[in-house]
Amino acid sequence: MSNKLTLTLRSSLITCLFLLVIVKHVNAQEKDIYELDNATIAKTQGQVNKGKYKKGSSLDRVEFYNLIENIYTTYYVNNGKIKKAYGDGKPKKLALRGTGAFNYLKTANHNFKNIEIITITLDTISEIQNTMDLSSLKGFDNLKYIFIRCYFKPNEAQIKSFIKTKEHNRVFYKMENPS
Repeated sequence: MSNKLTLTLRSSLITCLFLLVIVKHVNAQEKDIYELDNATIAKTQGQVNKGKYKKGSSLDRVEFYNLIENIYTTYYVNNGKIKKAYGDGKPKKLALRGTGAFNYLKTANHNFKNIEIITITLDTISEIQNTMDLSSLKGFDNLKYIFIRCYFKPNEAQIKSFIKTKEHNRVFYKMENPS
């Protein structure tokens, strides 16, 4: 009798652990948007892990999804200048088209202290071979998220070598088909 109880308990425990691993994996791929582990990025970029970043569950993505799915004042940068600005008030979003738009951020004298998310759209696989170092940018006091949209299928290693950020910035990426 004791052996049956032990066997049942072990089976239940293994099943629970298996389900926990599956649920964790599903949350990491929510809405086909993948998140990079910034602690790993910081180590590969020679930064010291100061414990500011803690990867959590999908529940802490609510603010990120709110920013990418809802309309806020947004600046659109393409070919080295602001092409469009939508909305009134202080911008929360900055959208960059291609890696050439990054040069604008390095040379601009604009104050982007209210920007919370930078969206980078990459059209070709050759663009991902450049490196965007956002960790050295000044004036982005409230930047929390970087969202990379690729019109090709990137792998995680390509994204990690493409983007450099401050440790507390969270990096998300997604492969999309241009419409």
